Amino acid sequence: MSQSARRRGIKPPSRLGIRNTVEQRKKISETHKRLGLKPLPQYGDANPSKRKEVREKISKVLTGRKLSEEHKKTLSKNHRRINSLQQKLKMSRAFSGKKNPNWKGGITPLELKIRHSFKYRQWRSDVFTRDDFTCQECNRRGIELNAHHIESFALILELNDIKTFNQAVNCEELWNINNGITFCKKCHLKNSRNSVIVLEKMKDGDT
Repeated sequence: MSQSARRRGIKPPSRLGIRNTVEQRKKISETHKRLGLKPLPQYGDANPSKRKEVREKISKVLTGRKLSEEHKKTLSKNHRRINSLQQKLKMSRAFSGKKNPNWKGGITPLELKIRHSFKYRQWRSDVFTRDDFTCQECNRRGIELNAHHIESFALILELNDIKTFNQAVNCEELWNINNGITFCKKCHLKNSRNSVIVLEKMKDGDT
């Protein structure tokens, strides 16, 4: 739009919903580089939607808005979508470590980091599936279950001298489902205590 049109108060047509072509994006990127402009961060505390005034504005715009039937179907379809194992791994890696907006310099203890990893969740799921979601000690189902390492988790880390997360990921012994067993919360607590006693005895040289 020309400068004279802007001075007369004529607004340019809205480009809402129109995606830039590859060529347009390239020109915009080159212009930003030439002017020394950097894109604003859109994650963590720097995300504009974190600001109170922005959230209030969004809430005001969305309040009372009716969704079309087509929009409802699209939302429902997206909520039911099941990602493949490869997609889950890709998403997990894309937001792990320094790439995660909640990154605080790697202060999370190694064991906690492993237990919250995708690979650990997959191992636990495989153990539950093999044991038909049944506690292998009291044979109860439909209750809170835990996947227990027969050879203790801490012992495997110690015997294999695992110091980093990558070492843990590549340790086959840690992810062997034959070393896993399904317990209910109560039975897991009892067996975990026994594992701790055995581990302490091994450290003291009693076994």
